[in-house]
Amino acid sequence: MKKILLLFILNSMTLASSYPYRSSVINKGAFQFDFGVLYSVTGAAFDSEGTEVELEEETGYQLIDSSVRIDYGFNPNLQLGADVIFRQLESETTTDVISSSGIESFAVHAKYEGKGSRKNKYAFELSYRMTAYSNEYYLNRSDIPVSDDVNLGDDGQSILLSFLYDRVISRASHLEFSLAYHLPPNDLSAEIPYSLAYVYKGQTIAFAGGVEGIYSLGLDEFEQNPGDKPVSDFGVTSRYNSINRELMSVFGRLNLKLSNKYLLSGKVSQVMSGVSTDKATNFLVSLTYNAGGTSSSQTFENKFKEYSTEATIIKVSPRGVFFKLDKGLSSDVVKGARADIYKSDYFGENVLLGSGFIYESGPDWSIVKVVKKFKRLPIEKGYTVRIK
Repeated sequence: MKKILLLFILNSMTLASSYPYRSSVINKGAFQFDFGVLYSVTGAAFDSEGTEVELEEETGYQLIDSSVRIDYGFNPNLQLGADVIFRQLESETTTDVISSSGIESFAVHAKYEGKGSRKNKYAFELSYRMTAYSNEYYLNRSDIPVSDDVNLGDDGQSILLSFLYDRVISRASHLEFSLAYHLPPNDLSAEIPYSLAYVYKGQTIAFAGGVEGIYSLGLDEFEQNPGDKPVSDFGVTSRYNSINRELMSVFGRLNLKLSNKYLLSGKVSQVMSGVSTDKATNFLVSLTYNAGGTSSSQTFENKFKEYSTEATIIKVSPRGVFFKLDKGLSSDVVKGARADIYKSDYFGENVLLGSGFIYESGPDWSIVKVVKKFKRLPIEKGYTVRIK
């Protein structure tokens, strides 16, 4: 029975790894690589009034975005990163099929994780993106020259400031929320991207489902006279050069933890409503590799890993703040000494649960007061306390 209970505890400890909190940063000194492929296909369009408009027969638009992102754990609260996107697209009219490809954009990122709490976790992320191309614009569509390719997207620079929040429900589930302020490229109106999802996670598999979208602040200068806006060749799509674009989509995500370093993820989303954009279906597959770095508990443990003696917990207070040990002054366990609590088990695991100090000491006993916990596990009778 004890072995079964220990196995359950070990599984619970690794639940979060199959779906890391979006508000968390990687460990200090760690490198993380993300490789993603997004396939998006347009099924219809939404006009400036939000009315769905069917595409003409034998026409269509689809794209593939391949991305590579690298992040570095600068310190325990700050993560820095950069990415590049390569885009391939195909626009089909009733008379021709035109393909275009090339590097779409580069971006740099910085994420800061706030202090938060066990139940509420948050972070801020700032991203700056610049396209690798520039488009030609014309006053009238008839002025657009005949070409063998179409634009890759909206050109220019963009800035995105995001607030990321996770609300922990239980060891196996949490709510994931984000709200951002976006200054898009191509002089489009400022907008508010958002997302809300419910996450259920197991030891190696995690599921998430929710909604995400864009709310426009309605600042486009051509809102009252859309016919005056300069045009360019984007193909059979309404997702670019839009006026006060908005959209709302539903999505589902599946994560599979391949090992302690590799995470495979798949996401499917469908745009349900929108303004001046496409009704698109999106499929995303990504692989994440994380290596190196040191967690805060590991840093603490390495710093204080030389101990003078160790004892065993023989009694736990009702609130779990004070613990009685089986050693005292006769074993050089003196008042005020640093004490670290470890969980050892049949499997040879040695996990640092928390730290404190010797609150009181007698001839063959002592009392420990815990001041900091590193794991969301109860400290129990029989656990080891190592004393500095």
